[in-house]
Amino acid sequence: MKIDLTTLVYERVWFVLLFLVLIPPVGLVFLWLSYKFTAKSRLILTIIFGIWTLLWFVGLMSPKTQPQQTTTEQTVQQISPEDKAAADSAAANKAATDKIAADRAAANKAAGDKAAADKAATDKAATNKAATIEGAISATDRTKGSTISEATGKGGVPELVIDSTINDYSPKSSAYAVCYDACEALKNVPDLQNYGDIMFNFNGEYTMKDGTTQIMPVIRLRYTIEQINNFDFSSRNYVGFENIADVVKMDVK
Repeated sequence: MKIDLTTLVYERVWFVLLFLVLIPPVGLVFLWLSYKFTAKSRLILTIIFGIWTLLWFVGLMSPKTQPQQTTTEQTVQQISPEDKAAADSAAANKAATDKIAADRAAANKAAGDKAAADKAATDKAATNKAATIEGAISATDRTKGSTISEATGKGGVPELVIDSTINDYSPKSSAYAVCYDACEALKNVPDLQNYGDIMFNFNGEYTMKDGTTQIMPVIRLRYTIEQINNFDFSSRNYVGFENIADVVKMDVK
């Protein structure tokens, strides 16, 4: 075999290609020193291995990840009995504290629920009471303490009787005001429709001929249920309400 001794080793094709792959910066120098490559082939190889050179440099500059060498002593922490006991005690204390907090929250919720239920029951009872004749009368300031009874009214229809007291010096307008407030409260009570009218008795002291005193009605006012149903109490028309009254008795001025 004939060996070419005139060509330097770095000018040979295989040598240049070897360095282009393994050490691209040196291989590029050998590429342009070798006469074995044409100008076109040098340009193409320079572009290709120029990119490879950049990647080669990036690989050299990147920090190498050192394999972590761990030992059993490094990965497994030995816990002393004292530390374990302290950790167990802390966990038990936290569990107890959490239970106390949870029990307190449950107790507060139960108390709140009971208070809400009691209030709802009280409100319902008050609403139910207000829907009765007795409840409406007792809820009205001017008729508190009045007594309620039934009688037979005009034409034999049932009559609701409300007895209140009045001072002998009170003007008759105060009696009409009491009737106004009472009828306004009673208007929305369903049981009122069972009666034909309401008789208001305002009782005071009467001096008899023998000098004794007796409690007797000094004012008696009657309102029919129809009058109450048709009257607009939101108007606060006390005079109009006074004019529709059936004055059975009026012994005051």
